[in-house]
Amino acid sequence: MKIVMLEKDSLGTDVDLEKLKKFGDFTAYAASNEENAPERIKDADVVIVNKVKLNEQTLKDATQVRLICITATGTDNVDKDYATRRGIVVTNVSGYSTDSVAQHTFALLFYILEKLNYYDEYVKTGKYTENGMFSHFGKPFAELSGMTWGIIGLGAIGKKVADIAKAFGCRVIYYSTSGKNNNKHYEQVDFDTLLSESDIISIHAPLTEQTRNLVDAEAFRKMKNTAILINVGRGAIVDDQALADALNNCEIAGAGLDVLTKEPLEKTNPLANIKDSTKLIITPHMAWASKEARARLVDGVAKNMEAYFNEKPVNVINKELLLKNVVLIGMPGVGKSTIGVLLAKKLGYEFIDSDLLIQSREKKLLKDIIAEKGLDGFLEIEADVNSSVEIENVVLATGGSVVYKERAMKHLKEIGTVVYLKVSYEELEKRLGNLKERGVALKEGQTLKDLCDERCPLYEKYADIIVDEENLGLDETLDKVLYKIRKTS
Repeated sequence: MKIVMLEKDSLGTDVDLEKLKKFGDFTAYAASNEENAPERIKDADVVIVNKVKLNEQTLKDATQVRLICITATGTDNVDKDYATRRGIVVTNVSGYSTDSVAQHTFALLFYILEKLNYYDEYVKTGKYTENGMFSHFGKPFAELSGMTWGIIGLGAIGKKVADIAKAFGCRVIYYSTSGKNNNKHYEQVDFDTLLSESDIISIHAPLTEQTRNLVDAEAFRKMKNTAILINVGRGAIVDDQALADALNNCEIAGAGLDVLTKEPLEKTNPLANIKDSTKLIITPHMAWASKEARARLVDGVAKNMEAYFNEKPVNVINKELLLKNVVLIGMPGVGKSTIGVLLAKKLGYEFIDSDLLIQSREKKLLKDIIAEKGLDGFLEIEADVNSSVEIENVVLATGGSVVYKERAMKHLKEIGTVVYLKVSYEELEKRLGNLKERGVALKEGQTLKDLCDERCPLYEKYADIIVDEENLGLDETLDKVLYKIRKTS
């Protein structure tokens, strides 16, 4: 096993990498780029990367790579679609820097808000000694308490900042860049409202097509001229030229940045010309990098590698590569429960029978539920149970009638690989006894043949995999199921 780390120094020179060396032949480069990376990873099985772009150009000759470990939360440097087509699992590490970035957010804010550079210089240049007064108020500052703090991106870091800001007495509002984040503890507003009402705006969002240049010249015109902008998310979320203009034209009061569109800071960046440290502070992308956070990051990469080698990968960003839950569908009598139990043992998964979930919820046998609620009522109950089940690493055997309700099947396909166990009508006739005693959902006067004709097209419609059991024994069927789901994954 050959493991190549492309940018060791991006984690600092004081971080212990011993945990990464135990998995195989380990080679670490201080720094790499897109020109030398292809040669360095051509024989690698695992690539550990921070910022170097890994795409078709850099990966095409690295035919053995099967795992990419990103030493960061952001994943925009890896071409996920290309990696997925190649069958390369890509992992990241999240949560390691929450405390560090939240802490730095306030460090940047207070540097600007309280004009600390001015007061530091006032003392160090000797002016305080010469003044004769015990206090000096050359640059007035305000209290946080009572201010409105607007957060762009209320993920783990944004939430941590919100909690601290609230403790300082701020009113906290937030804008969800994805539209998916709903936090009952804080007020969600639209982007224009956040811009116009916030005294402080901090950015904690990932870089996406929706967030690129989100804070542009128009956005700055909508902000208070007393507002302070803090960006510890991604540099390209803010238009550098627009920010420089806003600071120079006093459209906002100040900014604290730990990230830039291009890093390190280029001489041509308009922000490089702003020398007034009471208006602007730029730190070199180090908000995430407390000693503790970097140690947690290495631990996270090691855990990702270990989980992958144990065939239970975690923190995978291209989850479509993973074998998810396995959902077994098919007619009564095809052996969903029997095969499901054996399959779960082979995969190291749990086994769940959805009919038992239904009976547990209703506290009745299936046949009694059907007798009491009628067929339509039972189908609604079955759909409710199957469309709300939340499982992980489970083989789920469903009732034969689950395919009647699209909402149930849509959910099951989202959370698992759907396997249709197919058996001919003639074989089913041999296997099945009294259908009603088995709790089979039959319409009045419906025969087994009618049921097959009605359900089998639905099984084929929803199946990701079809396994024909005809003339196969139990072990042969199990082997065939295993082969197909592993091939598909």
